[in-house]
Amino acid sequence: MKFKLIIITTFTSMFFLSCSPQDKVLDVLEINLRNDWNELSKNAKLEQGLSDTSEYLFSYSTKNMDKFKIGEFKLLTEKSINNSSFKISTENQVSFIFNDTTRSQLIEIEAEIGFLENDRVILDVINKKYGKGELLSEKGSINEFKGRQNYLWKNLKNDQSLIISTFLAGNTYSAEENSSTKTYTCRFYLIDNSAEISYPNGQRENLLERVVEKASE
Repeated sequence: MKFKLIIITTFTSMFFLSCSPQDKVLDVLEINLRNDWNELSKNAKLEQGLSDTSEYLFSYSTKNMDKFKIGEFKLLTEKSINNSSFKISTENQVSFIFNDTTRSQLIEIEAEIGFLENDRVILDVINKKYGKGELLSEKGSINEFKGRQNYLWKNLKNDQSLIISTFLAGNTYSAEENSSTKTYTCRFYLIDNSAEISYPNGQRENLLERVVEKASE
């Protein structure tokens, strides 16, 4: 009986060690912007950069994609090109956005994911979880002319909304197969519905409304 107890205890300890915070892969779709910053800050080494949304917001980014996923879609730090043995850095990144330097309240997550095989790979994952989003780049819009597909999922759980923008990035060439394939990029914005941008002149603007307006042009 004692022998069995020792075995069970040993395997239990091994399980918790294997699931340590350092190894945890975080689903960006499940992040609560208002409550999860302390956990997120432990999972990635961050560097200050620029926000894609506004120059008046404060962005802290990581290119260590192995710690993040979008639903069932795993984000990669390196990727094979055209199924060859040759790997390159994806240069993908996840950015955590604040409206001041105290980093007391996370208001947005921005992500850029490139080298996608088609323009629906992330869209299909999100549609499966939340249902079909609202198309913002309607026919005749500037974004539609640029080949951008922009979708909105409004008022998700935790008082958050999501916007993604997918577009053709270019072509990748495989010397092994002597062929090239189209590759796409997806930009991802998870936003606190009540978050605001504060301007030096005292003006304030709702963050979600700004991103929706830009994506609807």
